[in-house]
Amino acid sequence: MKRFVVPILLSVSLIVSAMPIASASITPGTKCSKVGARQTFKGKIYTCVKSGKSQVWNKGVTPSQAVPSATPTPKASATTSPAPTVQDDFKARSFLTHHQVIDSNPKNGDEWIESTIDCWVKSPGEYQAQDSYISIFDPLGNPLVRERLSGQYNPFRSGESASYYIGLNEMIKNSGKTYSCLFDFIRLDGSQVTKEFPVTVASIVKSPLPKPQTFIYPTSRNEGSQVACLLSNWQDYSLGGFKYDAVEKLSRFEPTSRVTLFRDDGSILMTYGLYPPYNLRDSIRKQLDPKKYYVGIYRDDLDISGELDRAAGKRYTCKFELVGFNGEKLVHTEIVQMPVRSTPSPTPTPLPLITPGALCSPAGATGKWGNGTIYTCKTSSLDTNTRWRL
Repeated sequence: MKRFVVPILLSVSLIVSAMPIASASITPGTKCSKVGARQTFKGKIYTCVKSGKSQVWNKGVTPSQAVPSATPTPKASATTSPAPTVQDDFKARSFLTHHQVIDSNPKNGDEWIESTIDCWVKSPGEYQAQDSYISIFDPLGNPLVRERLSGQYNPFRSGESASYYIGLNEMIKNSGKTYSCLFDFIRLDGSQVTKEFPVTVASIVKSPLPKPQTFIYPTSRNEGSQVACLLSNWQDYSLGGFKYDAVEKLSRFEPTSRVTLFRDDGSILMTYGLYPPYNLRDSIRKQLDPKKYYVGIYRDDLDISGELDRAAGKRYTCKFELVGFNGEKLVHTEIVQMPVRSTPSPTPTPLPLITPGALCSPAGATGKWGNGTIYTCKTSSLDTNTRWRL
């Protein structure tokens, strides 16, 4: 019987050493002595993990999330799988860097197009940082980003992510196409988690080009001599951007799409790129949708420039020359009917009150007596003096 004592004692020793050690107190994020060591505290099993140059306790898992028994029954081995990862632990999204498209302000032309792909994991501390990666792929499956988890455990951190910035040219090339976020992680228990999520970027290339949504406002003397040719669905078109002028050694804004206001004889009153209008008067502002931004022509000084008198009652034309992000072009015109300026009638001069028979001048003048009778200043056959006579 003695020959069985040593193996039995050795087996018991191995089983005991594999069991989590009870501890008086464990605080996630505090230092521990050996990577892979485990301790149980308040119903959770904590594991010593590598975090940068330090070794710290992770957030711990409940016994139901712990590693399955090393000697499962045949039934258990047929159904046992790694603890499931909650779907919400991984998220992938694409967003315009500053605002959603409808809420953007085109201050600098096409610079509003800045998209970012973000691949996010909620609980990075549940995975082995040195063997867990977040990857981002383009629509053709080419790798763009591959980042390993930092391992910088912070109990107050909301998660960890990898991001990829999409500039204007790539947005045009891959408009509306699908990128992907791949999470290739190893849990603390050694099991593997692989999740891939599609991410579709905003579609900015549209063909055929949508019809312009315009706001046309004619001028009038009473409302400050204003005229406006405005566009609200500017997101459908390329507005232009800054280009470097090597001669003058400065950057200039070169518009892609533009709007021109023509007079009735075909001459040009003004032409501009599609810029946001400034200092809109209340008479126009109250007619616009406050949830939208507008671009185009706006003038409120036509009386000063002398255009108001010339334009009265005539038909001017707003011509929108629009270019899509794929180079497609669209020309749209609308008529601006300028109002007729009415000339006020002169106020009649009241007749003077006169005394019948009194001398008067000049001959032919008319006057009114107190009873309302009208008299004329004239002579008679018997009197050469001009007097008020019937």
